[in-house]
This record gives sequence, structure tokens and C-alpha cells, in this order.
Amino acid sequence: MTDAMTSDHRSISARTFESLQYLSVLAYILLLIWTPFPLGSAVSWGAGFFEIGVAACWILWVFGNYQNLTLVLPNRAFLWILAALFSSALLWGFLQALPIWPAGWNHPLWAMTRDVLHQNVQGTISIDPWRTKSEVLKLASYFACVLLSFSMARKPRFASMLFSAVVIISALYVLYGYGLLFFGTTQPQIIYAIRFPVRYVSGPFMLHNSFATYCGLAATASIARLVAWGSDAVIADRGARRLLLSLLQFLFGRGVIFLFAALLLVSGVIASASRGGAAAFLGGILVMAILAIFLARRSAARGASVAAIGLTLLPIAAFLVFNSDDLADRTNDLLDAGTADSVRLELWGAARRMIASAPWQGLGLGTFQDSYPLYASRALPFVMDKAHCDYLELLAGLGIPAAAAIFLAVGGSGIYCLMGAFRRRRNRYYALTAVCASVLVTIHSGVDFSLQMPAVALSYATLLGGGIAQSQRTSAAVTN
Repeated sequence: MTDAMTSDHRSISARTFESLQYLSVLAYILLLIWTPFPLGSAVSWGAGFFEIGVAACWILWVFGNYQNLTLVLPNRAFLWILAALFSSALLWGFLQALPIWPAGWNHPLWAMTRDVLHQNVQGTISIDPWRTKSEVLKLASYFACVLLSFSMARKPRFASMLFSAVVIISALYVLYGYGLLFFGTTQPQIIYAIRFPVRYVSGPFMLHNSFATYCGLAATASIARLVAWGSDAVIADRGARRLLLSLLQFLFGRGVIFLFAALLLVSGVIASASRGGAAAFLGGILVMAILAIFLARRSAARGASVAAIGLTLLPIAAFLVFNSDDLADRTNDLLDAGTADSVRLELWGAARRMIASAPWQGLGLGTFQDSYPLYASRALPFVMDKAHCDYLELLAGLGIPAAAAIFLAVGGSGIYCLMGAFRRRRNRYYALTAVCASVLVTIHSGVDFSLQMPAVALSYATLLGGGIAQSQRTSAAVTN
């Protein structure tokens, strides 16, 4: 009797913990749904909700794994090294905002402030400590999303749920963006009653460039799953008729949802008319095509991969042919006017001067807006809050050592997923997606700041964390 009661108690306890795990995953999916809506959560209150949501998901997940907390933590020494690198950069960003350093380390602006006010003002390395602390918290939330999606995605059923959620939610936001365009309005007008010119599809985002990255990440994920499933379903070694028949059966059967999602998402990238976004997406897809063909060991599988990739690239090419007028017009307009691109060059020049002035300690994470007037070569009639290059902005804000730690952590994660794509046979498309998504954001971050949008960072963190989790051999992963 006692043994039976103990067994029942353990069974109820296990179901309770499992329910909490599912609740945490569902809360994470709700975060994926909500985060893009308030202008990509780029506004301060949107970022605040995002950070609170991430913390709530973590609390639920930890309680759900109370009996097995090892599932919450990285399980490889290499992953611990990557986590330590990123954490050290976050720690340095926090320390930049504290008045604990010798006067020679602090920004000269603090000494100037003391001279003007004739007061003993405590200086910091950061030119704006409050903004630096805010950016550290936001960057820590991105890091927490990678860790959380990694921990969740170690269970294949949760990995599939998160992966599918990124694709389907993003595709629905493309439809939402087309709806806004149809009614001649924009998201800023809906939220803040601020009228913006309606020319490009930007969905719930303020900027169409960020929307292009958001769509591109999800499009990469949907195409990766189509290629993976198509390689198994398409029969490429029994003649053209059998190839076409199996291809149609796959596309309008198992792959129909992800096919339509891919078409919507690719159309979103192109309709955004973002040159950098389109180039970054094509770069990611090119890497995927090369890896998919290279990973197919058998000739039949290689043929199926080629067929699946060809089928995917065909509608992409069609969209480019029939919908490229906006991209071409925008490129020509910018070259004629010389405005946007010349502004970028001015911002990059100012960022380089910031780096040169404080190469090791930086000027404070997130302080580009405050620092720009001090390092600009000419005045511009705008608020310059971003450098339009994440690499230069991180180097200027954190300094070379801390920024390099972030670059190594993110780059190392991509390499780990690349190794996982070769190591795994089942479910390798998670790792493949993470690699191609990393290529996409690597390219676009060189000319823009989409990863500073919480909605974009959340999508990337979900794909990257899932790719890292499913890069391990089945024997080292959780199988239920």
C-alpha cells in the first residue's frame, strides 16, 4: 500500500513538473507572438515587457525542471566557455556604469562637468551610466533567450514547437504587414498616432530593414525544414516523372504549411525593399544550398536535395523578377540623392573615432547617441542613436576586448552548429538553420542594427539556441 501511494505521488509530481515545462514553452511562444507587435519592442516600454517576459519564462522553466536542474545548464565544456565569454562582456558593461575607476579611466566629459558645475561629480567609464545599465539588461535578456531555447530544445518535441512557432508567427506578421499596406497605414500610426509615409512593407516594425531581417530569419528556418523533409520524401533516382510526382506529393502534403510560409516570408523580405536585408537573406540561402548538397552523402539524397533547393529557389527568383521594382527604385534614389549612404559613412567615421579615443575600456555600452555629437565631423539634422553597424557600435561602446568576447561567443556558437550539422543525421536541419541564420545576421549587422530590435534578437536567439541543442549526438541529448 505504502509503495503504491509513493508511486502515485511520484507520478503526480512528474506530471506537475511536465505541465510546468509545457507552460514555460507556451509562455515563450506567447513572447514570440507579442514581442514584434510594439514596433519590434524597440520602444522602451516594449523592451521592458520583453525583459519581464523572458524572466517569467525562465522561472517557469526552472520550476518545471526542479527535479533535474542539469537540463537547465549547458552540458559541454565548449558551451561553458562561450557562455563565460558572453557573460564577461556583460559584466564589463555593468562595471562601465559604476563610479569605481581611476580618474584617468573615466570619460573626459566628467572632468569637464566638474569644472563647469564646480561640484565633485563622480565619473564613470560610461558617458551615460543609466543607458549603459539599460543596454546591459537588454543584452542579458538576449543571452537568457539563447540559454532558455537551448535548454528547451534539448527535448525534440519542444525544439519542434519553438521552430514551428518562429516560422508561423513570422508568416502571419507578413500578412499583417500587407494588411497595413492595403489600408494605407503603419504600425507607428496605430500605436502612437504618428503618420509615416507608406511605401514599403515593414509589418509591426518601425523600420523596414529590421522587418527584412525578421522575415529572413524565419524564411531560412522554413526553407531548411522543407529541404530536410524533401530530401527524405522526394525520389530523385527513378526518372523525371517519379521525381516530379514525389515532389508534388511532398509539397502539397507534408510540406504544404512550410511551403506557403516560405513563400510569404520571402515575399516579405523583398516587399520590405531593404537592400541589406535582401542581400543578407540571399547570403544565408546560398550557404544553406551549399551545405545541403555537401551534407547529402548518397547520390540519391544529393539529387533530392538539389531538387528541393531548386524548387525553393524558383519562387524566390520569380519574386525577385516580378517584385524587384521597389528594390531597384530605392537603390537608384539613394544613389542619386546620396543621403542615406552618406549618413552611414559619417556614422561609421564617428564610430571609428570613438574606438580610437577609448580602444580598451570603451565609452559605455549603448551610448552611441550621447557620444556622437562629441565625435561627429559634421552636424546632421537628425538624432543619431545607432551607428548602422553593430560591430563598430559594440567596439565603441564596450571596447575592443569585451566586444571581441561577444564576437567570439556568437561566432563560436555558429561553428558549434556547423559541426553539429555534420555530426547529426536526424534533425540536422536545426543546426543548419542556426548556421544560415548566423550568416544572415552577420551580413546584415555590418550595415544595420536589426539585432538591437528585441523581436529580431528573440527569433535569432530561438533558432541559435535550438540549433546548439540539436547539434549534439542523440546519446548526449534528451530524447523525450
